[in-house]
Formats: sequence, structure tokens, C-alpha cells
Amino acid sequence: QAAQLRERLQEITQELRAVMESPAVRISTFLAALMGIAAFIAGLGVLLLQGWARTLAIFQAGLSIPLGLFAAMYSPQQRLSQAMLRFYEGLVDPATQQQLQQTMALGQTIGQWVGIVTLLAWNGFLIWFFTRASVKAQFQQHV
Repeated sequence: QAAQLRERLQEITQELRAVMESPAVRISTFLAALMGIAAFIAGLGVLLLQGWARTLAIFQAGLSIPLGLFAAMYSPQQRLSQAMLRFYEGLVDPATQQQLQQTMALGQTIGQWVGIVTLLAWNGFLIWFFTRASVKAQFQQHV
């Protein structure tokens, strides 16, 4: 049984590795890194009240919304969860297997919606804040 478990673990590990090394995951990771760098640069410029930083912050927040929604909808999380559930097949009784599946599905749904609401609220707030006339005036005074 130990050999069978080891074999199953190797299969699941390969499947997980394939998901994480997929082009979609690599591209989304690269885009997330670019967006993070843009946000960091914008943040430094905003601290110095640079007009370009305000524009970059608005652009970055606006672009984060569609990219974040795409990432939330096409997350590899579902495939990873299914691989983990397959690992437990035969190791736990069917009732426990079903409970695991339901718990994972609920957790994913809640996490996805919390992420989407947070994404929309935060980036929406940034766009609203930086497009206010009084904020725009502060950045124009320091040119």
C-alpha cells in the first residue's frame, strides 16, 4: 500500500506541476508582476505628488480590474483542487470524500467572490480618488 500511495502522490505532483507550469499561469504571473511594479513606481511618485504618478496610478487601477477578473475566473485553483481530491480517493470513505469536495467548492466560491469584491472596491476607490478635482489640483501644483 505504501508503494501505491507513493505512486499516487507522484502522479498528483506531476499534475500539479503541469498546472502551475502552464502558459496561462506563467503569463498571468508575469502580468501580475508587471502590475505590481507599476503600482510600486506609482506609489513612490504619488508620495512626491508627481503628475505622471497620478496618471500611472489611474491606469494601473483601471487595468487591474479586467486582468484581476480574468485571473479570478480562470484560476488554476479549480484544477489544483480536483487533483488533490483525486489523491484522497480510496484513502477516505465516500462520505468524507464528498464532504471534502463540498468544503473545497464552498471555500473556492467564497474566496473568489471576496477577491472580486475587494478587487473592484479597491481599484474603483483608487480611480475615484485620483480623478477628483481637488486631488488632481494637488498634483498640478507640484509640477
